[in-house]
Amino acid sequence: MTATDPAAGASAIPLASDFEAATREQWLALVDKAIKGADFEKKLVTRTADGIRVEPIYTRATANEGQQSALPGQAPFTRGASAAVEGLGWEIRQGIRATDPARANTEILTELNGGSNGVLLEIEAPGQAGCRITSAADMKTALSGMRLDLA
Repeated sequence: MTATDPAAGASAIPLASDFEAATREQWLALVDKAIKGADFEKKLVTRTADGIRVEPIYTRATANEGQQSALPGQAPFTRGASAAVEGLGWEIRQGIRATDPARANTEILTELNGGSNGVLLEIEAPGQAGCRITSAADMKTALSGMRLDLA
């Protein structure tokens, strides 16, 4: 595995070059020990609501061949619609889960003043906890004092 530093160009930094590559068999042995012999399928494999199987781990060996050669900004767009990094790079985004708009506003401003450059205001919906926004006034209260052009 390697990483590239965008500031330094395309130079590669070996991250795990001193370690032997682990095999799936080694991983499965450790998993079996951790789940104490329980059924792997029942314990670790899940399915989405529409029946798609979700494995506990994915590797290059099990990846779709098209994903292996995919490039950002090129079809089939599995690595993004744009080849260029957009925005300012990393974003520190804090989730806001307060149920009251005024409390949410306090948390938003605290996070932005503390170094976050984005927030994710979770809105209450059927089956989902979040901020109770029932009117434009509630949203105005929650976002009061926030610079929407910056965060």
